[in-house]
Amino acid sequence: NRDVRRAVNHAINKQAIVKLVYQGLARAAGSPLPPSFFSHLPGDPYPQSPAKALELFATTGIKRPAGAPPLKLYVMSSPRAYMPSPLTVARIIQHNLADMGLEVELVVNEFDAHLKAVRRGDHDLCLLGWNADNGDPDNVLFTLFDPTHTEEGSARNVAFYRSPELHGLLQWAQESQDRKE
Repeated sequence: NRDVRRAVNHAINKQAIVKLVYQGLARAAGSPLPPSFFSHLPGDPYPQSPAKALELFATTGIKRPAGAPPLKLYVMSSPRAYMPSPLTVARIIQHNLADMGLEVELVVNEFDAHLKAVRRGDHDLCLLGWNADNGDPDNVLFTLFDPTHTEEGSARNVAFYRSPELHGLLQWAQESQDRKE
């Protein structure tokens, strides 16, 4: 549900994560593409706004039944180059989502077990990063968002997001060598 995803984005205090985890030496991501990529769009389309998060979530009509199990946020136990303190990030997210009325349980695993679990889709939410190995936005977008990368057990698109429209655009973008396109 698009509005649930948007609400969660507005709920998360990315500035707290930048300050506490990255000691102010990073900036909140406004897109999956890093600023060094030629198609990066600056800014954050989802600044933290608990009121906006609650409003968006309310418009979905989705209600967590009383007694429903908490959402499971899978997090790796050890630091990664892109995430020096995964447990701190997970706790901030857990707290922010609690403010939306969403109970979140942290499921902490060492990295290999974490990766296997999220590639199987065991999670409701997860923390994971990506180090692009070339400067082409396709290396990030196609790998992390295309439905061809949602096979359980080997998924790279660990959100298991599937959109035929996006798939068509990503396929088309893979064929183009023209940056303007």
